[in-house]
Amino acid sequence: MGLLPGYRGQGLGKAVLEKALFEAFQNSLERIDLEVFASNRAPIRLYEHIGFQEEGRKRNARKLEGRYEDVVLFRLLKLDQMKDS
Repeated sequence: MGLLPGYRGQGLGKAVLEKALFEAFQNSLERIDLEVFASNRAPIRLYEHIGFQEEGRKRNARKLEGRYEDVVLFRLLKLDQMKDS
C-alpha cells in the first residue's frame, strides 16, 4: 500500500488499512502478514499503532544504491484484535 505525497499525513492510509482489516477478519481471515523496509518509518508506526507485531527481520534483504537494508516482518492476528475490542 502506498499514497502519493500529496495525500500523506491526512489519515487516508490508516482509514483504508482499518477498513481492509475489518473486512478481512469479517470474511474468515485469522492472520495477516506484511513486510516493510526498515527505513520506512511512517508505515511502521502506523502498523504498530493498529496492532501489528514485529515477528522478525530479513537481514540485508535488499541492496539499493550500494546499501543493504532489512525487511521487517509483521503480523496481526484476529485473536489479538478481539482482545483489544
